[in-house]
Amino acid sequence: AGLSTAHALALTYRYRIDVDDYRSAATALAMAEQALRLDPDLVGAYAARGYIRMLALGPVEAAAADFERARRLQASSASAHSWYSRVLARNGDVEAAFAEAERAVSLDPLHPGRMIAVAYLALHLGRYEVAVRRASAAVNIEPDLMLPRAIQARALLLMGEALQCLEMSLGPHAVIRAICLHELGRAPEASAVVDSVIRVMEANPAHDDTFTDVVRAEDLATYYAWLGDTNRSLQWASRAYALSPVGVEARVLESALFDRVREAAPFANAIQRMRDDIWERVLRESAELALR
Repeated sequence: AGLSTAHALALTYRYRIDVDDYRSAATALAMAEQALRLDPDLVGAYAARGYIRMLALGPVEAAAADFERARRLQASSASAHSWYSRVLARNGDVEAAFAEAERAVSLDPLHPGRMIAVAYLALHLGRYEVAVRRASAAVNIEPDLMLPRAIQARALLLMGEALQCLEMSLGPHAVIRAICLHELGRAPEASAVVDSVIRVMEANPAHDDTFTDVVRAEDLATYYAWLGDTNRSLQWASRAYALSPVGVEARVLESALFDRVREAAPFANAIQRMRDDIWERVLRESAELALR
């Protein structure tokens, strides 16, 4: 169950673990199911299986049943509450998802991941001050984390505080900095950052020992969405989903960052097609692992 969670969280945080992301998702699913065969009452195994089912866009009802079983077995499981928020959000009840994620923070107030879940949902809901506060709290707990820094920078941009975004250390999220530069009227600088990132990606796919290029593909899809360039946003979203079942994080995709392209039929239809194929691929690879 722990190994399942580790593989799944590597996808969430975009960490490079020298395993293809789809194979990593398949491994997470296979390990969670093996854990449940060994112990049908293991809270962590139900939570892990529900989590990878949500990350890989599996059946919502099955994931909800996993989290319900986990919470019945251990009502104080912060992971089960936090990860169940993904079920609620995917069902369209983002307010309930936000409340569930906040409940997880109250159960485990010193866990940065719990703060990140709230910050992501606050970004989705347009509660940017909450997103900044919760993301900042996650960084204070674990300064090396880049994901909450990225959420904070996105929220600052959407608050109209792009200058504060530029003052942040964003690690692999250089393209978020480019979005903030563009918003401040510094388009040539923004383009230079983007061109530099793309050149490095194309020249050396293994240029970053810590993070996968899903980080950059997601941010590039966001950059072009912010510019209203549907075709290039789709190009990079497609790259992100080709690299990982997580692709473009749903709570980013459904935030105001994508408002300029989201309603365009070509964009919406193409994204849906990409997402529709993910779970079946993960299931196939997981079955291959089980056979071995």
